[in-house]
Amino acid sequence: MAALYRLVLADDHVLFRHEIKKIIERAPGLKVVGEVGDGAALMQFLEQSLPDLVIVDISLRHLRVMEATNLLKLIHPEVKVLIMTMHQEEEYLTHASQAGAAGVLIKQYAAVELLRAIRTIRAGKFYLPPQFRGKKIFYPQSKQKLGRWSSFLGYF
Repeated sequence: MAALYRLVLADDHVLFRHEIKKIIERAPGLKVVGEVGDGAALMQFLEQSLPDLVIVDISLRHLRVMEATNLLKLIHPEVKVLIMTMHQEEEYLTHASQAGAAGVLIKQYAAVELLRAIRTIRAGKFYLPPQFRGKKIFYPQSKQKLGRWSSFLGYF
């Protein structure tokens, strides 16, 4: 039997978070170990407990998600990040990849694609939204020196 795969949900929309949790918890081997509604709460959670996967809204209040993803991957490369967004432009996929995210989930496809995204990431692959599968995507490589978690908290 595979080990339990632990996830944290970070989205400021409580109803959306609740529905995502319901989908996840119906799948065997997956467990939501935390839910947060803003970036400060996410950073506090991650300082105390590391999940296998963080599912985070790109527009999470009080957090610069791309920079925080980059820092998390530098400090804890074993923790995967799935960025959720309502934006469907390729630039969001490129920036997420550059930051070290393991995939981007378009929110309108969450009900259908969420478990596929989690399985793909758990298998060590990059999750692509349906409209980008089979396309050549540019993934710029950039490594920046980053500071402490607190420097990535902000209002957007």
